[in-house]
Amino acid sequence: GQLLAGITPRPWTHALEAVLVASLSRVREVGFLRYVLHQLPMGTSLFALGRLAFLLFLSHIEAAHITASRGINFRHYRDVSILYQLFFHVDVLGQVSRELFLPARGAKTQAPLHLLRLVPRSDLWNLAGGPERLHELVFFVRQNMVRRTAYVLPCLEKWIPGCGPRLLREGATRVFERMGDLSPERMLRLFQLFSALPEYTQSAFTAAVAREGS
Repeated sequence: GQLLAGITPRPWTHALEAVLVASLSRVREVGFLRYVLHQLPMGTSLFALGRLAFLLFLSHIEAAHITASRGINFRHYRDVSILYQLFFHVDVLGQVSRELFLPARGAKTQAPLHLLRLVPRSDLWNLAGGPERLHELVFFVRQNMVRRTAYVLPCLEKWIPGCGPRLLREGATRVFERMGDLSPERMLRLFQLFSALPEYTQSAFTAAVAREGS
């Protein structure tokens, strides 16, 4: 509770208020970063103070999840990869020996830590068409990336029947495109077009979002 004591809350679009530097174990880094990813769209907890940046020493696995894309580390490309890259500016700053933090254990060489900087986007609240829509975007990404091999159009047709031809005309996707083919930016564009459909507010999708939040 005292970690950020004395920091005055600032408007989101103002300059960064603070930078949090952390080195966490593999188990703790997952819990902490998923917590950050959960709190950020709501602007709560750490982010009630404004934009808080992170300088993190991470395992290879977590760094791969954050930075993975369709063309790089695709086996690590998941829903969290998309959300990190949509919500933060991500910079990979290099690698650091673990022995700078902990003495070596035995003769086996330990994998280095990866140093990443995560800075929340100043335009975060406008990404999905308003702050209230961000949790809908999160739900959209998580649901659609459960199976990366799933075809885009059948997935969306389950939520809004008949939406496929309209999304195709808008250039949102291609007929045989799979969810794992979409970059974070294209997933966001797909959500923007999907959520602009007139049936959206009364759709099975928004009903599912409401059930999850209840």
